[in-house]
Amino acid sequence: MEAHRQNVATVVSASPPGRIGYLDGVRGCLSLLVILHHVAITYGAVGGWYYTEHTGEAWVNLLLTTFVALDQFYFMGLFFLLAAVFTPAALARKGEAAFLRERCVRLGIPLVLFALFLSPPLDYVAWVYQGDFKGSFVEYLALEPPLVKDFAPGPLWFVETLLVFSLVYLLVRRLRPRLSSLLQEVTARQVAGFAVLLAVLSFCTRLMYPIGAEFWHLQLAYFSQYILLFAVGVWAGSAEIFARLNRRWFWPCAALTAWGAAMVPILVLLNGGIDDRFLGGWHWQAAAICLVEGVTCPAACITVLLLFRDRIFSGQRWWAFLGEHSYAVYIVHAPVCVLAALAFRGIPLHPLGKFFVVSLLGVGLSLAVAASLRRWGGKAVRAVLG
Repeated sequence: MEAHRQNVATVVSASPPGRIGYLDGVRGCLSLLVILHHVAITYGAVGGWYYTEHTGEAWVNLLLTTFVALDQFYFMGLFFLLAAVFTPAALARKGEAAFLRERCVRLGIPLVLFALFLSPPLDYVAWVYQGDFKGSFVEYLALEPPLVKDFAPGPLWFVETLLVFSLVYLLVRRLRPRLSSLLQEVTARQVAGFAVLLAVLSFCTRLMYPIGAEFWHLQLAYFSQYILLFAVGVWAGSAEIFARLNRRWFWPCAALTAWGAAMVPILVLLNGGIDDRFLGGWHWQAAAICLVEGVTCPAACITVLLLFRDRIFSGQRWWAFLGEHSYAVYIVHAPVCVLAALAFRGIPLHPLGKFFVVSLLGVGLSLAVAASLRRWGGKAVRAVLG
């Protein structure tokens, strides 16, 4: 136990002031995983994205869909969890007015700017390459004026949702000022209860909002995961909850994560292919996916956290670099990835080859753009991007 405390202390002290090194690594790698996730959809995985090139090769589509499904089981929820554990302390330290102002600056400004300047050209690309529109970009703007006819946050739906969650938490704390963090450590019973609750809530939600259905550009099918993990984070109230995770949980949780990944192609093959019955409704396929997600989500979150805390992070500067640029990477990756994919359009390369090449380009260019914005964007940009 003492060795464990020393290990955690080393991990924290190796980081820049005010940051936790291994969580920087988690946050940074999750942002890069978002890039791979969207490039996988571009070249065959099931999902929605601005530009797609699906060749119809069933095994490629199944492989990329398995990758995307495993991501979807946990990775955005883990983003919400990481944001939530720091929220109570931020509110206590800054006070309500400063907390609200900081949230509006850090989250609201990128959201509005993306919807105003980046979403229209990206949506135009989607309309043109899907065959839904043949006019010029100016004609498209006249038909779909940004922020007037529609508010399209694109991948910044996460930022929009986090802003709403933060405001809800602020309201709850105002109504219940003595509300305190109660979660001191994670137990097996709590994890099992979380898994069951997530599976049931996801199944019920998808009876009304199946996977792929949008409400104001939000996929409510996955919101049970996001709400529960954000609630767990603010309930814990501190990243210390991660430091107290038992390292012996790593291999069991890793095995359950691998099981979740394996179950996706197994269920597809048992069903005879991918169809709408997996998306929601009173179907065994939808129930099975919800069950797999319920088990895989907490297992994958714990696996990733323990992997970085105990096995990967050792104080190198690049983890801090990834963490510091993760938010900017998330904001800029959509146009970067779409442009990279369009650059390879028409090149006779296998879809998996394009997936690897465009993923590398997306990661490298997104990091370069993010670093440039943070370095040369001035105080106003750094106030938003961190």
